[in-house]
Amino acid sequence: YPTKDQEAAILKQAAPGLDKRTLDSVLMLGTETRQAGAVEYSLSTRDLVQIVSDIVLLGNPKEALLLAAGKFEGNDRTFYETRVAANFGIKLKE
Repeated sequence: YPTKDQEAAILKQAAPGLDKRTLDSVLMLGTETRQAGAVEYSLSTRDLVQIVSDIVLLGNPKEALLLAAGKFEGNDRTFYETRVAANFGIKLKE
């Protein structure tokens, strides 16, 4: 994976104008899924680019994060939803 600074530059290029708080939250989400043993599927830089692009396109972080949630199943999905709530303050389950 690229360094955090490299990844931030990639995401800024993919989604110019994305606010710093959202950018930092996406980066943290990616980092958390990459921790050893956290989940079976780790979000790649390409996944993060898709998330920020969807946030800009849809104008709604929740919808973009719901789309990305499809990459996770079972306990991994629960982990993802918990991390989204912690990083973004968004509950994916109602």
